[in-house]
Amino acid sequence: MTWKSYKRRYIQRHHPIVCELCNSYRLIDFHHIIPTAVNPALQFEDSNIIPLCRTHHFIYGHRSNWSDFNPYVREDIQKMKHFTFQNL
Repeated sequence: MTWKSYKRRYIQRHHPIVCELCNSYRLIDFHHIIPTAVNPALQFEDSNIIPLCRTHHFIYGHRSNWSDFNPYVREDIQKMKHFTFQNL
């Protein structure tokens, strides 16, 4: 399987694709929670993918450093959603 074919199938299964934090439809990246360089076996695992807008991909997926990764990105996103909605 190629990344392109996997991504197409992912979109079909999970349509609509929005940022997990802000629900934006714009500039969605498919963030690997555990990078393929760290564990190639997880490249095509849905549980290892989280759709994020480009901004949240950088801030939460990579902790504002493209060389870093955040294995707790799902938990951090849930905390931010809770914090954001509690403070409206």
